[in-house]
Amino acid sequence: MARPYEIPVLNMNQQAPSAVGSMPNRGVSLIAVSFDSRYAASKDEASPQIVWIWDLVELSLNSVLVQQAIVSDLAWCPHTHNLNVSCAGQSKLYLWSPKGASVC
Repeated sequence: MARPYEIPVLNMNQQAPSAVGSMPNRGVSLIAVSFDSRYAASKDEASPQIVWIWDLVELSLNSVLVQQAIVSDLAWCPHTHNLNVSCAGQSKLYLWSPKGASVC
């Protein structure tokens, strides 16, 4: 990717409502905390293709994972700092650890 990175943001006025007659999804829709509460991963509906990984000890943003599809689920390994990310319509599992990111 070219630098500086541009984080895509979904225009909430163009988002399809989640059900007929209802409001579009807004705010943080997914959040997962690591086994020792060191890290938290979240997905915001304003940018549903992005996973924000927060360092709760340093109180800072650690990583931003930009996916090509909408993130559908986040899950931490119960004993390590490994995050599993799944995306809608994808047969791949995206992995993150403090050492880096990969795809499986």
